[in-house]
Amino acid sequence: FPYTTLFRSGFEVETIGGELMCGNINDCGANACGGHGVCHDLVNGFRCECDTGYELQGDTCAAKTCAMPALQHVTSTVGSLQFPQTLFVECVANHDLGNGQTNFNVQCNANGQITLVGGGASLPTCRAANFAVTGRIVDAQAPTQGIPHATLVIAGQTITTDASGHYSVSLAQGTHTYSLNSNGFITISSGSMTRSEEHTSELQSRS
Repeated sequence: FPYTTLFRSGFEVETIGGELMCGNINDCGANACGGHGVCHDLVNGFRCECDTGYELQGDTCAAKTCAMPALQHVTSTVGSLQFPQTLFVECVANHDLGNGQTNFNVQCNANGQITLVGGGASLPTCRAANFAVTGRIVDAQAPTQGIPHATLVIAGQTITTDASGHYSVSLAQGTHTYSLNSNGFITISSGSMTRSEEHTSELQSRS
């Protein structure tokens, strides 16, 4: 004989084995949680379990956003990346990472942090590139005579000349103060050297 059934909210009629049953309505639709999470059906709702690198925003699992730290002396940058985006970072002209390398790659990782591609949370810094400056320290009264074993202190480096008075020092672009001590000669107490490009330089001492 005919009958009616009263359902609690969140349930609907299901036919199981020819019998009418009260079944929970599946609230996990095709778009529930977006494409990056698992939907768990509840009564009158659902719960999202987001994939690694994603977080719940409303009813959708969205990619985590990583704020880009301030980067100096780079050709371009962005304010943020989203997981799992990467960014190629290049130093401006006459700058490198201190090892001759001029670029690196960063990524937005699953924890919402900017890291180096391949690992490493510490990002390198673009800095003024060092170039080799070669020169010779000579006797001011005999300019063809190089002064051997003279000591040149510049940019935190202590350089000793060879038997012919030649030296080589690595300097970043800019002006650097130096001190010079040449045994047996009047010492040039201090001076400055400007490096604008790779070049040679000659310093003089007086006997």
